[in-house]
Amino acid sequence: MVLFYCLIVEEHKQQLLRERENRYNKKRDPKYKVFYNSNDWKLLKDKKMMDEQYWCERCRRLATKYTI
Repeated sequence: MVLFYCLIVEEHKQQLLRERENRYNKKRDPKYKVFYNSNDWKLLKDKKMMDEQYWCERCRRLATKYTI
């Protein structure tokens, strides 16, 4: 199911997401934050995406954005 939202709703959703991520990052172990911001992680993630040909492993739809 694909849902479409107006810009106001979409901006609000993005703001809520940023706030949630900020709260999460404040209590996150710093060593993991360093790793996920590292070039090693980016290379590993990119290799995995290429190996999977950019298809989602869960639903097998084309992956458009990765999340940690």
